[in-house]
Amino acid sequence: MALVHTLMNLRDEGLVDRFDLINEERARVHLISGRSIIVYMSKDYIVGVPAITEAVVGDPRADYIVYNHWDRPTELAFSKAKELGVPFLIYNEFRRRIRDGIL
Repeated sequence: MALVHTLMNLRDEGLVDRFDLINEERARVHLISGRSIIVYMSKDYIVGVPAITEAVVGDPRADYIVYNHWDRPTELAFSKAKELGVPFLIYNEFRRRIRDGIL
């Protein structure tokens, strides 16, 4: 549910045109710029290496892994995301990048 709420907030703020849920943790997000990205947000409170691996090997591969301020990513999760080349961003940074047109 965290992913749905996150994307609804972004849509309500006018930063996201629409989104298509792929599953509980993955969605295709259509930005107002016309670009679409795949976002992964773990449903687990502790975000570890298995979540990062799932984001990358799952179909479709995540372009961004997002977490909320109350989630607890492990240091190994950050390392794994970096190793796999997928940005692992806290919600506020993700939102800022959308707002500033970086994504």
